[in-house]
Amino acid sequence: MDKMTDHEVGLVEFIVQAWNKFDHAYQPPKGEPEWKCTSLNNACKQYKWGKLTREENNKKLDDLSGRLQECLVDASLNNHKLHHVCLEILEWGGVEGVSSAWFRESCENGVLREKISKGVKLLKEGPSHDDWERFDNEDLVMNSALTKVYALADPDNIPIYDGRVGAAMGLLVRRYLKQLAPRPCEVPEELAFRWGGGYTQRGSRARHPRNPSEPPYKFECLRSSKNDHEEWCWRTGRILRQVVDTINNDPGRENISMRDLDDALFMVGRIVR
Repeated sequence: MDKMTDHEVGLVEFIVQAWNKFDHAYQPPKGEPEWKCTSLNNACKQYKWGKLTREENNKKLDDLSGRLQECLVDASLNNHKLHHVCLEILEWGGVEGVSSAWFRESCENGVLREKISKGVKLLKEGPSHDDWERFDNEDLVMNSALTKVYALADPDNIPIYDGRVGAAMGLLVRRYLKQLAPRPCEVPEELAFRWGGGYTQRGSRARHPRNPSEPPYKFECLRSSKNDHEEWCWRTGRILRQVVDTINNDPGRENISMRDLDDALFMVGRIVR
């Protein structure tokens, strides 16, 4: 794995501190009450998805993750059972129709297990791996559906990298850069996390509520950039893994997981402007 840059190490340290102290607030649309947090830990505890509480959601994901991993390691279980679990994951994530043809064809051709396993391996090892080019949106796919499958296949190492998580990472980078002296005049290439839109808003993309850009710092939209969703998932994963390790190696702090951080970022990233 490539060595972390000084800025990546600095961002890890910033997020470690943000777990205990990070103020953020926003006014959601449709008359919902103001949302705010005082730390990433506090944001994590407020996690909600659909009608599920965080406790209910964790129970659901533990079940899906366990069955998915069983299908990936037990060759006696056919690709059709794996396909069914993947469809359940997509239903949970609200992306039922995304890549449905890819899942179906991979299952029918008997290669679904190999493709998901390879995707997981690559997302842990990064772009320097010889097979990275398999992420071509035909052989291996990375999008709003597959990121959930890869993450549940290896929840200790791979985050669910969606538009909200990308927006939150951009916000964290922006605040990290602004507290440096001297302050950088642009976003370092390795920290230029991609964000993604949710609900629509009239006007330019520059004013989208999930766009963490603020002069002089610019972050591109996930959909407008080249096919690099997988790269930013990998970059986010290795940073968050280091955050988890740092916190969990401190005997004075309560242990956390990748999912805890992912949940916190998901809540923070709904609106970042």
